[in-house]
Amino acid sequence: MSDDQKMEFDWLIVCALQIEAAAIARLLENKQSIKISNISVITGLIEADRVALLTTGPGQKQVRQVLPLVLNEIQVSHLLNAGLCGGLLPELSAGALIVPNEVIYEQGWTIPLLAPDEVIQKPFATGSLLTVIHPLHSRDSKEKAFADTSAQAVDMEAFFLAEIAQSRQLPLTVIKGVSDDALTEFPAELIRVMKQDGGVHWSRLVKLIFSQPGMIVNLLRLQKSSRLAMQNVSGQLVKLFEQYSSHH
Repeated sequence: MSDDQKMEFDWLIVCALQIEAAAIARLLENKQSIKISNISVITGLIEADRVALLTTGPGQKQVRQVLPLVLNEIQVSHLLNAGLCGGLLPELSAGALIVPNEVIYEQGWTIPLLAPDEVIQKPFATGSLLTVIHPLHSRDSKEKAFADTSAQAVDMEAFFLAEIAQSRQLPLTVIKGVSDDALTEFPAELIRVMKQDGGVHWSRLVKLIFSQPGMIVNLLRLQKSSRLAMQNVSGQLVKLFEQYSSHH
């Protein structure tokens, strides 16, 4: 497809998980689902901005496979990575928000991000976001990551988005909400119930709950904190788009 035939969007919002994308999709007006390079993308408007919403699935491999395919087929002015993260800074409670000014890969590489807009900077922690290959599910692993990097939060995607954004000279904003704080043990078994597209293997989840009945408490707690975090992320996205629209 030639550049003059490509669909144009002001923003491509990238999420890893369906729970993240579902919260953001509720903000869209004139919403429709389309296929771009055979990948499902939701399009619509926030304020007057044309938005495409992509769910890649969790982790490095999914981001590097899915995002370039979509970017090859559309023209976009801004990338925005919105979703959940784990807290590393002890002061960040579940539901807290972070807009990082840099992302760090666990092997030590750092990519700076655009300075957060003033309107979204005030209610957020700003600092470093650490991206890892394997989730930090224990309190000890989170404490070590914080001691080693001083990053305030951790995810599994932002650094790889930043690499792609940098290579394509696209501005990237990252907005994350804390689903599990630094003191919360994140059940490692939950990773195995996640699908590549960010959905849930329900049969695996049922087996997990039957084999470990105590897991249901952890699941409900994580679900509650994840919903709170995404409510807060969505609220800040609205402020961001209002501010952006008022300046353009």
